[in-house]
Amino acid sequence: MAYGKTIAVPNGVSPSMICAGDTLNHWKSDTCKGDSGGPIQIHHNFNDSSLLFDIVGITSFGRSCATETIPVINQWYNLSSDDKWYNDKDIGMFNKKLLHEIRKNWILDTTKNSNNYSGLEDPESEDPSMGQSQIIKQYFDHKKGGFFIECGAYDGETRSNTLYLERFLGWTGLLIEADPMNFKKIIEKKRRAFLSPTCLSIEPYPMIVSFLMAKNIGRIHEPNDLSSEIQNTNDVAHNGKHIDVQCFPLASYIAALNVTTVDYFSLDVEGNEMDVLRTIPFDKVDIKTLSVEYTHVESGKEKMVEFMAKNGYYVYSFVKKPNNLANDIIFVKRYL
Repeated sequence: MAYGKTIAVPNGVSPSMICAGDTLNHWKSDTCKGDSGGPIQIHHNFNDSSLLFDIVGITSFGRSCATETIPVINQWYNLSSDDKWYNDKDIGMFNKKLLHEIRKNWILDTTKNSNNYSGLEDPESEDPSMGQSQIIKQYFDHKKGGFFIECGAYDGETRSNTLYLERFLGWTGLLIEADPMNFKKIIEKKRRAFLSPTCLSIEPYPMIVSFLMAKNIGRIHEPNDLSSEIQNTNDVAHNGKHIDVQCFPLASYIAALNVTTVDYFSLDVEGNEMDVLRTIPFDKVDIKTLSVEYTHVESGKEKMVEFMAKNGYYVYSFVKKPNNLANDIIFVKRYL
């Protein structure tokens, strides 16, 4: 078929017959071997065609060439607050209808992926973190089968604070990443975890935010915000593009997954760490350890330490590396 045209898919074509193609810049390629129906570009509601991600091919409308499919990423983005009944409404973090919505529409279960991690770029690197994983491992005395939450998860591999725990200690958890380009990479890494193409809310209720796509330093950011704290500069951003992203409070994700204890929560959201922490009902969710980036927190790390102390946590360690590769505080829950 010709580029840009739309055709009706014949009856009987199943999802397994659809294969993910190459990147947008190489849309003519087709990953299916042999007879194929040619590349198709999927359009959703984006106004900017540079944000389209998946080219797919249909294999002769009958013979499957794929064992699995990559979800159409665009479906989760550029929504408005009016699109969902729960946004900007203080309905309670544990609202049963909300939890069902999160489970059904905002979390991908990839926990049953193969444990060979064939999607990793550097499988020989056991621990890509800057030391956080080893501190958590030592604190838990090499505990097996723990549960983590990591936000922002970036691409699921580069400087990941949870990949080592997952690969070598059998942990699983939830990876939250708001940038659609990064989220697509996480899917391709084939992590054995739950995935969510969202962000953590900075209010105690669901909301839509404007998110700056900026590789590993993406953040909640209004297009006209020229803040001197973290400027929207083209050298770090994907041409300064913004996208509207769905956010939920952390406690809602935990409840939606029916998790009773989070062993480790990694929080790195480029400036909104305190806003996220303030939404957490620490008396209602059990989080044993946290690593929190403090570099871009406007109120400073001292205020963060004070806030966490009031909520029952003490400073266990600091992780600091040159070139701002790590500026984290490790907090541990104080048990009486």
